[in-house]
Amino acid sequence: MCFYMVGLLRYDVNIINKCMPNYTSYPCSCIICKEPKTSKGIFTHYIISHTEEGKRNNTKKLKEASSLGTKAFKEKVNKIKLDYLDNPVKCQHCKKSLSYKQRHNKFCSTSCSASFYNADKIGTALDPEIKQKISIGVKKANSLIPSRKIQYSKISFCCVCNTVIQNKVVKTCSPECKSTLLSKNIIERIKQNKRSNYRRDKRSYLEESFESWLLDNNISLKYETEYTIKNHITQKWYFVDFYFPEINLIVELDGKQHEKPKHKEADKIRDEYITTYLNINVFRISYEEYQTGSKISELSKLLVRQVGIEPTRRNFSPD
Repeated sequence: MCFYMVGLLRYDVNIINKCMPNYTSYPCSCIICKEPKTSKGIFTHYIISHTEEGKRNNTKKLKEASSLGTKAFKEKVNKIKLDYLDNPVKCQHCKKSLSYKQRHNKFCSTSCSASFYNADKIGTALDPEIKQKISIGVKKANSLIPSRKIQYSKISFCCVCNTVIQNKVVKTCSPECKSTLLSKNIIERIKQNKRSNYRRDKRSYLEESFESWLLDNNISLKYETEYTIKNHITQKWYFVDFYFPEINLIVELDGKQHEKPKHKEADKIRDEYITTYLNINVFRISYEEYQTGSKISELSKLLVRQVGIEPTRRNFSPD
């Protein structure tokens, strides 16, 4: 049906062209896509746009045309390059032929450009012999003047064994000296009653609040804060929050970071060592338990076991 309509349309157009020879085309539209076309291009548009064979042939012709255009462009560029090589542009200073990429430049390098433009400022360029004589004279003058630069190399001494360390910005000369230095620093911090971690030098909110709770509730037991214990197996130092030597009890106030699995495992190993090897009881209070005061009765019994003074009834939380 479509071919019949197109043929009929072309037949009618031919009749119109014969009747009206002054007009080469007649406006019309496609019966499928309704796109306006001329009478000469309507059939070509239908074949290319609405038939599979016409689409394939059109794409094939477009590819061939693009390849031919690319080939012609490359041939034109190559011809232009060959023509340039026959008559290249030369540098205005050294008269050297410039490459095709440099064809729009005046000089082959920045040194040629500087030499060319500075020649007018200086007057006349110096001869190579004169330049050589000047350089020899400058070298002789410099050799007579004593050098002010001090030749030295970086030398430092080990903090432990006092041996010389060259070209190194370190404090120790070997891993053994480094471990010795670290152990000395740890012992000094313990003597000064400082913790191993610099962030823990400042007391936490839980520790200050718990100490105020002890004072407000008339707990007369002696206690030590930041008490140090050395593990003889792993050679690690433990710092406990509150140690009550009279009742052999350690109170640990755990922040939210102790809820992580790695902290829980480390606290478990630490508590096992303290209870088994030192026979000291460890009483841990988490942050939530401290805020809610859920362990206040149990802790109160432990703190008055050997004293006989009942603390006043007060919420464990400072609030």
